[in-house]
Amino acid sequence: MGVPTAKAGPVAIPHSRILEIGCGRAKSPDAFGLDVIALPEVDLVHDLDVMPWPLPSGHFERVIALDVLEHLTDMVGAVKEIHRVLAPGGTALVRMPFAGSVHHLTDPTHRRAATSRTFDYFIEGGSFRKYEYTPVLFRLARFRYIRGYPVSDWLSFVPRQVDKLMIPLLSRMRDTYEHFLTGYYPMHDIEFELVRI
Repeated sequence: MGVPTAKAGPVAIPHSRILEIGCGRAKSPDAFGLDVIALPEVDLVHDLDVMPWPLPSGHFERVIALDVLEHLTDMVGAVKEIHRVLAPGGTALVRMPFAGSVHHLTDPTHRRAATSRTFDYFIEGGSFRKYEYTPVLFRLARFRYIRGYPVSDWLSFVPRQVDKLMIPLLSRMRDTYEHFLTGYYPMHDIEFELVRI
């Protein structure tokens, strides 16, 4: 059942250096899976809204959070916990529904969506860093919009070819895109690669 762990008091000490929070049934290979639901792929069952998480500080080289932060009550607390469990220089891959997508409203468990500026509160030099919600600090390595066409849909071939041109362009003009163009060329998700400072 997943990656073996050793227990030290209330803190699980995973052998893996990759943590996947909210992994569900689709845990990444070699990752230590943390989820609120006890599934065969989950290594540690824990409610991510209960902090601190029962994991050691500075242990992980990578944290994967795909489609999970939008479900949590305390996103700022979760970002603090991601920062805490990452080793300095470790990376976090975060994917959330894009605020301009109608899909973020279809799931009744979604509490929020993201824009390209959502993590500016936590990023060195971020436009909203001045509000100082938290002392944790990341560097933004990259972000990307995701359209989400099904790979098996042959009708999506043309849109995917257009996306190859449009998404890099819209990523460079993200403020203009997010203020004026999301209804004309909607994205489904947004993904961030963050480096712990």
